[in-house]
Amino acid sequence: MDHAFTPEDWNELRHALKRLVTESPAAKRMAISIAEWLVETASHVRDEVAPPPVVIVPEPPPPERREVLRAEVAAAALEENLRRNSMVAPAEAAPVSGIALVPTRPLELLARRSRLKAEAMRWAKERRGLEIAPDAPHLALNERTQRLIVQASQLDACGLWMLSREADLPPDDSMHILAACFDNLALALDVTIALDAKDWEDRDTLFAVFEILAESQSALRRALIECGLPPDEEQTHAFYWLRRQTEQHSVYLERFMRLDNPADPADWEARSRRLHELEQRLADSRSQHRTQLELRKRLAYHAKRIRNATPGAEFVLDDWKKVDDTAAALLQLGVRPSEREMREELLPILELRPSQLDLPEAVRPIYQEIDRYLASKEFDSPPPPPARERSPTVQKVADLLRGKRIVLIGGVERPHSRLALERAFELQELEWITTREHESTAYLEAPIARDDTFMVLVLIRWASHSHSKDSMTLAKQRNKRPVLLPRGYNPNQVAEEILRQQFGE
Repeated sequence: MDHAFTPEDWNELRHALKRLVTESPAAKRMAISIAEWLVETASHVRDEVAPPPVVIVPEPPPPERREVLRAEVAAAALEENLRRNSMVAPAEAAPVSGIALVPTRPLELLARRSRLKAEAMRWAKERRGLEIAPDAPHLALNERTQRLIVQASQLDACGLWMLSREADLPPDDSMHILAACFDNLALALDVTIALDAKDWEDRDTLFAVFEILAESQSALRRALIECGLPPDEEQTHAFYWLRRQTEQHSVYLERFMRLDNPADPADWEARSRRLHELEQRLADSRSQHRTQLELRKRLAYHAKRIRNATPGAEFVLDDWKKVDDTAAALLQLGVRPSEREMREELLPILELRPSQLDLPEAVRPIYQEIDRYLASKEFDSPPPPPARERSPTVQKVADLLRGKRIVLIGGVERPHSRLALERAFELQELEWITTREHESTAYLEAPIARDDTFMVLVLIRWASHSHSKDSMTLAKQRNKRPVLLPRGYNPNQVAEEILRQQFGE
């Protein structure tokens, strides 16, 4: 049986093979192996053996009426546009070659051209209906068409083929879907254009944007195929831009990047809704990021004022309020309490917090994370040597507590800080009880009630309100000398609070 092949058949085969070896490394290796085998085989064949003939069947005449724009006219127009806009090299511009898209147009231009094509598609559909009417305002129809053509000329000669009088357009329903697909592609490009440096570093964001762009361009291509129309320039540019970006950023898209896995054009409405939702979500994220940057600047400013302030300065309390309010606002925006940047701002002023200033519950998670961080640092480092000298205050407390057992409640146990307090006050034992949020306080009663417990220290900065309150109540009921520590673990600070609260000094 003879097989007849037209030039178009050969071109389609060449284009399909080129696309296959371009997109698949395995296919490329196989193609090279086949080519090498063919060369080796041909070298052993006698010259007089002629190749099998190729029968070329003449192209049949076009029918009287065609449902779509003549394919050869559209293809020629597309080829000319590609050549004019430096899309293909001169050697690649022949009709028998595939289109090698090397440079792509700016995404901003692609979005504007896609949106204009959507408007032109809707107008072509509307114009077709208006021209049927006997009293159709032909002058007004022509003016609107000319206006669109002028806009197209300002967008790098955008080809509005749907406005051509020679174009046999698809049915109205198909044109409606095509226009929606052009709009979705434009919106997907807008979303991509709006990506900032932070978005490009977020792989989840990058995947979401790349996937919806892939789906939008695939739906447009599929809609064109279903209507018997040639590929669109904007869709082609978007595809090659996206393929290059996914390769550069190692983002794998499982769907919508192959002809055998297209998006459904009829699903344009749901796709448009998801595009708008993604656009809004990314816009909200960027706005939140900008707000975070402003809050971080404010936090750094007031923390610096606190560090540089002279002891007893009146404005310090106001700065501390600003620090607390700003830190709480950052938490509300989703910043983690354990974030390194916020910790580094607060650590240098940790011991400078005034004793009369309560710690707001809203920022307590930050200080609890700081406490865990400092405790982990102590566990990972060797203990410091004993202090060479004691202050008079520490020496006085040591004379009162020597050989005693003390319970300390709040925060995470720091081994070096515990050892420093035991040495400074010459204690028999310092039992440090770590507290945890939303945990019953019943476990505190046993260590407090022990006969040899002399005093109970409560770190109100690290313990929750319920832990602090219940610890103080238990200590008073058992006559265990409760002491609230509003600042830190420094022996001098602890000694001052012990003398003031228990010995009236």
